[in-house]
Amino acid sequence: IVAHHLTVMITLSEAAIAASASSPERANDVMRSVADTGRRALADTRRLLGVLRQRPSQDPGQDPGGSLQPVPDLTQLDTLIEQVRSAGLDTTLEIHGQAPDVPAGVQLTVYRLVQEALTNTLKHGGPGARASVRLRYLPGELLVDIDDDGAGAAAHEPAGIGSGLLGMRERVHAYGGDVQAGPRGPSGWKVSARLRLDSGDAP
Repeated sequence: IVAHHLTVMITLSEAAIAASASSPERANDVMRSVADTGRRALADTRRLLGVLRQRPSQDPGQDPGGSLQPVPDLTQLDTLIEQVRSAGLDTTLEIHGQAPDVPAGVQLTVYRLVQEALTNTLKHGGPGARASVRLRYLPGELLVDIDDDGAGAAAHEPAGIGSGLLGMRERVHAYGGDVQAGPRGPSGWKVSARLRLDSGDAP
């Protein structure tokens, strides 16, 4: 999560440097976005430390410091997409089908999967890359596709997907689903996942 924020901050900072000479006002706007993203990263880090510091007997739902927040869900995908767009990655979001009552765990898994895939595109897609996110609701399952048309430096890695996506694969498997990731022709990278919606919340 923090790596995603840092990737956005690096991309925005590079954009601010490029714009500083010709458009100081634009550079200032971009640096404000860097500051906002940095504050979100700091808040996420503090929440993580708050969880790690919980006593074994403490109810995980308790938040005496008031720093914990609800985990992300599908309603926050628009915000995530806007954040990625602000970092310079032209990204679209499409949702097809009627959304049923999606378990919270599935929503979090999909959010993190999209976040991880778009972070990888920001890192490896190269300048001018574009990405698309598509959710398709079918009877009893949800299909998720994240594509980009960038250079896809990660496509040269023999393992095929990074450690972040490996973690997502494990989580998706908990819902009886699967994840595929790899290069797409003639260029770019694709991540596809299928999650069952009738298997309840995984532990």
